[in-house]
Amino acid sequence: MVMVMTCLKDQMINLEDQKIYYHRFWKVLMLHHHYHVVYSHHYYYYGQHHQRKPMEQHMVYQ
Repeated sequence: MVMVMTCLKDQMINLEDQKIYYHRFWKVLMLHHHYHVVYSHHYYYYGQHHQRKPMEQHMVYQ
């Protein structure tokens, strides 16, 4: 897994059992199982088609 991330605020990220917890203020580009997950401010993009959905709470990606 290759992961590049920048943080806009002092938030915590927990990597356990391949579960990744993101906060809405994290900008994350993750390459894992051919999925691209990009967090940018209030929206996150995931999957091959980069579907767009509102980011209202913490997401758990596994």
